[in-house]
Amino acid sequence: DHVVPRPVAVAHRGRVVGVVHPGFEPLQNRQGAMIFDALMGQGNPIYHTGGYLKNGEVIWLLAKLPGDIRVRGDDVLETYLLFTNSHDGSVAIDIRLTTVRVVCQNTLSMALHKNTAGKVFRRGHNGSYDLIKEEAKAFFEFSIRQSKEAEELFSRLAATPCSGDDFQSFLKKLMPDPTKPATANRNPSVLRGYETKMETVRTTRKEILHVHLEGIPARRIPSAEENWWGALNSITAWSDHIQPTESDRYAHVLLGGGDRLKATALNRIQSMVKEVDHAGTR
Repeated sequence: DHVVPRPVAVAHRGRVVGVVHPGFEPLQNRQGAMIFDALMGQGNPIYHTGGYLKNGEVIWLLAKLPGDIRVRGDDVLETYLLFTNSHDGSVAIDIRLTTVRVVCQNTLSMALHKNTAGKVFRRGHNGSYDLIKEEAKAFFEFSIRQSKEAEELFSRLAATPCSGDDFQSFLKKLMPDPTKPATANRNPSVLRGYETKMETVRTTRKEILHVHLEGIPARRIPSAEENWWGALNSITAWSDHIQPTESDRYAHVLLGGGDRLKATALNRIQSMVKEVDHAGTR
């Protein structure tokens, strides 16, 4: 059957917020906050920040969990749950574990691009919000356990060496040079576009390498240790504090391109460390 989408307008009469499925039932901000508060704050002052994208089409809340992650020594990460909701159908109702490294305020979501099952609480806008409230409570308990798993992972990364050459090789795989189009030598505009992309990628790798070797003194971020935990934090520090963005910085860090880059880096580093561990047991 042909499904005719229907526009949803809120706040201002006549303004179309988004085009959604006919079964879409908006979760109003007050409802969403009440669901999140029921499993998190219960009126307590544990909320770190909140915000929205564009004109309020996407909103989020960040709330502190009771336990922290200690990688080793004084290297501590505070744990949070990030609640996201959209009024235009672009984002599901989403709750996920997010960490903030105390020493430099780097953020990292534990929702990896691969094998996200169970790591993220994500539900559609189908109107079953009482059920979602109950399911979210179970996810809260899971998130406490997940933070312990994250502590074990980060400690393992900190115990696995990463030389300067290892890090540069990883950077080239994470941000490879663009492929030169076949028509570049015949079309000046295509060639200029390719050269611009090449310059951007190489400048980005150079900036991240500088953060890795020198840190970010203006933000009191130290240079990286020679292990894969240090390598991961070089990526997150550059993304959170230096990477250019046209959107709100919090949105970039928590929901946008910065979050995707950090998730990709963590996923690849985790796979590499598993290979090292596997080779060491042979």
